Amino acid sequence: MAKHMQMLWETPSTDLGSPDYIKYSNYFYAVLSGEGQLRVDLIFDGKEKSYFIDCPERPKVVKKRMKHRGRRFKLRFSNIDGSRIVLKNPILVLDTLED
Repeated sequence: MAKHMQMLWETPSTDLGSPDYIKYSNYFYAVLSGEGQLRVDLIFDGKEKSYFIDCPERPKVVKKRMKHRGRRFKLRFSNIDGSRIVLKNPILVLDTLED
């Protein structure tokens, strides 16, 4: 039996070059496949929200509503219980509002 490893990948924190703007997250899109679940932690200004997405067997575009806001943000991706996941082209859709 193959043993799977824990996966963890985190983006750098960014304000997208606009520190005076508040960013509002709306949706997350990605091409996803594998088994189990993908955990996505959305971290705005140090406040973390976790979202879970079921992995389809074959590559598929997935869409997940992710509501959060702040000036700086980063994303953290991980698998659950060592499940096998293939993640491609992650996109976070944001709106901005000048403060």
